[in-house]
Amino acid sequence: MQAPEREGGNAPNTGMGWHTRLACWVAACGPIGYAPLGPGTAAALVVVVVLFLASPFLGDTSWAVLLVVTIAVGQWACVVATRRWGDDPKKVVIDEVAGQLIALSWIAAQWELYVLGFILFRLFDILKPWPVNRIDQKKASWSVMGDDLAAGAMARLLLFLISTI
Repeated sequence: MQAPEREGGNAPNTGMGWHTRLACWVAACGPIGYAPLGPGTAAALVVVVVLFLASPFLGDTSWAVLLVVTIAVGQWACVVATRRWGDDPKKVVIDEVAGQLIALSWIAAQWELYVLGFILFRLFDILKPWPVNRIDQKKASWSVMGDDLAAGAMARLLLFLISTI
């Protein structure tokens, strides 16, 4: 039996089972992963806007559940999608969603903090300082999410330090 060919670009999801289609849709966050310019930045920006609007309604438990579910489902989607599309394709943006979510978790709904959290996360994600770069160099399914989770944690730590001054 011949292995299915990997799909590239914006080719339609033909020949995939529902499991793979769902995982690819989650990994790309629907249409966001297909944004022509900066799909990762677009995904992170959507998270900022949605969280800013939703944060007054999120308690501690809601934040925790949102983080755990996003990371768990995102990891599953990344594993399946990278089997289909190859290592860390640009259209996989669930990792940016999870990283941005970590960067903004449990902060007050102040637009200045959300903007700063967005900037810090994107800087750490793009520049990839240590340990983000070490995680990114690993060519494993967990590293697709791992480098963004580390970038989000670094942004959250710096955001915490700045906000306590």
